[in-house]
Amino acid sequence: MASSKLIYSEKHRSALITTLLGLLGLALIIIALVAAGMSAVGTRDLWSDAAFSLALGLVLAGSHWFLVPREYQVYSDRLVVTYGRPRILSVPFDNVASVDVLTHPLGTELRIRRARGRTLLLQPLGPKQFHQALQDALSKSGVAPKNPIPSSQGFPPTNPKS
Repeated sequence: MASSKLIYSEKHRSALITTLLGLLGLALIIIALVAAGMSAVGTRDLWSDAAFSLALGLVLAGSHWFLVPREYQVYSDRLVVTYGRPRILSVPFDNVASVDVLTHPLGTELRIRRARGRTLLLQPLGPKQFHQALQDALSKSGVAPKNPIPSSQGFPPTNPKS
């Protein structure tokens, strides 16, 4: 990836519920640590409650850290999805089978079908610009997906202000 050139970068569009679950996990960890610090040595009930809150908080916060993307980067030869460190997913363009635009009431997503591996659903803040940058990079790399679609297809029409 040292010879790759960064072409475009976009932040992830996160749903409110996803962010709240991550914050809830962090809050449970803090509550568990405060409760454990305030408890007397002989009170087992408070320790078990604190341990349960700590475990649940670690699961929620850890899931948010490792499973929710932070940023998408289009390089000259690959797509990189950055999650919480140290998790980074790199998809070489020769592994991209297709790029589809999915529009639904909650927003627009890009579906990247890979020739080998799982399908990725990306939710960039600017899906139209990201899709255009990805399609340009794919065409310049010489590895075109099997079903390229025009950059405007799949996106909701824009209403110019009168």
